[in-house]
Amino acid sequence: MTRKVLIRGGYLIPTAERDDDIPEADILIEDDTITQVGESIDAEVDQIIDAAGRVVIPGLIDLHRPLWETLLGNSIPDATWPAYVLRRETIRRAFTPDDVYASTLLGAASALHAGVTTIVDFDDLASTPAHIDAAASALQRAQVRAVHAVVGDGDSDDPAAGTAGTPRPLPATGVVWTGSGPAGVDRIRSAREKNLPIFVDVGRCPEAVERLAAHIALGTDMIYLHAGDLTTRSLALVAESGGTVSWSPALNAVTGQTPTAYARLAAAGLTPALGTGNAMVASIDPFDQLRSAYQHARLAAHEANRRGADAPVPTARTALGWATTAAGRALGLSHRIGSIEPGKQADLTLLDLDVMTCGPVSCPVAAVVLGATAANVTDVFVAGRRLKCDGELMDIDTESVGDAAHEAHVRIRLAADRRPAAH
Repeated sequence: MTRKVLIRGGYLIPTAERDDDIPEADILIEDDTITQVGESIDAEVDQIIDAAGRVVIPGLIDLHRPLWETLLGNSIPDATWPAYVLRRETIRRAFTPDDVYASTLLGAASALHAGVTTIVDFDDLASTPAHIDAAASALQRAQVRAVHAVVGDGDSDDPAAGTAGTPRPLPATGVVWTGSGPAGVDRIRSAREKNLPIFVDVGRCPEAVERLAAHIALGTDMIYLHAGDLTTRSLALVAESGGTVSWSPALNAVTGQTPTAYARLAAAGLTPALGTGNAMVASIDPFDQLRSAYQHARLAAHEANRRGADAPVPTARTALGWATTAAGRALGLSHRIGSIEPGKQADLTLLDLDVMTCGPVSCPVAAVVLGATAANVTDVFVAGRRLKCDGELMDIDTESVGDAAHEAHVRIRLAADRRPAAH
């Protein structure tokens, strides 16, 4: 039997791509799908949720978050990229499958709490099948919409390595990790046969895309991480092929990975999509990421324009699009997520922009991007299910999740400190 829920009277930002906000909007949800959006919807429903005084936005999408690192949040905030990699390689060997489960569940719960409804779990720990299964089980338990991106070695001889399915409670997709070697090319072919998105880490390899293009056709199914150092030609190839750049400006700023790359991306005709990056060195609050992206992008655009360029200067609405419509498009799911429209999945985030954190609200889009935090998120819906209600997660015992994470954190730190450093 169809369950109908009416969200009534919220300030609706249906999509970041158009300025078509509705100050007092109703949203009718039938099971997992949005069926009507407008003013004063008259329908017989099972539940009415009063959203008056709240802002309703599409569920946020995080295109790059290694959830296994959640236990280690803010542990090396002053690290350069080489220092981060060295510490990560040392400590990851201390993780058991139970630790991965605890960290992934904590990370997924934290994301939901902050209004993130879709996560790409960038699983670059993935030590054994048991570790991989533990991460997938945690994603299932959290009920977040997830892409479980299992990272494989680009030079591996096993073309199946690095390919994984995803949790099934929600419509989702799979992913393949690829390097630039022959095995990586094999994985791209395998992924395309399965209609999976392809993630390519091009960090600190300026000509990576040019090299990859020599072996295989680039396409709209490809998402490039850490692309700020790419050559102009590589960026042009990404744009010409319809690929997407995943951008983590807060992480880039802390570790020295070209945080002001926005002007070059925009000049190439690329619209970035946001990913948190790594919890060990950067905030995982998605609103911190929105602010960081907005500020770095405007700084880069202004600096480019002072040098005589004609770089577009992004707005707050533009930035919100990087975490919604652009990210949904990158995953090949723009027909399902990324905006609030009839026929799409009911992935919604409701915020109470209280006066103490955001001040009297004159421009709701700006208040979301520039003033909101995870604490302002009151309700979260994923595929029509209300997973956060009036500030509390519904189906996750946050106290027990926190206790398990704390115990794992203490054990991992002790175990890692006894291990020799990775080289």
